[in-house]
Amino acid sequence: MINIKEINPITYDNGPGIRVKVVISRDGNISLTPNELVDRIRKFRPYIELNNGGVTFIGDIYDIEELSITCCICHKAGINTCIELDNYNDKYDIILKYIDILILNNIDFIENILSKYKNIKIYTRNNIYNKDILNKYNMKVI
Repeated sequence: MINIKEINPITYDNGPGIRVKVVISRDGNISLTPNELVDRIRKFRPYIELNNGGVTFIGDIYDIEELSITCCICHKAGINTCIELDNYNDKYDIILKYIDILILNNIDFIENILSKYKNIKIYTRNNIYNKDILNKYNMKVI
């Protein structure tokens, strides 16, 4: 089960396009299985498909296995997947193989990630990086 604090069906600031934002929290308001969560996300598919949107997972990413299953189901269903991380370590690798977009707020780990996952698009909320760094990693600012 994944504990969810909030599901916001139409957001514009959590990746490109219209996105469903899923806020994960240990003390969330609702608990859903990966299939139940994907069913909720699918309800908003007409909106997210209007401009190549998708789903973004943010918050306390603690249950890696369950979120990995959720991302796999979304990915196989053709729903663009995004996750926001402040830091990175190898435990996230199980999820990143099903992620299309990564919002990374600390780029200390970017070379390690890009060496493993060539197809992930990298975004950041942190606009302190100069154009040279953004261009080097083909990174965009949200």
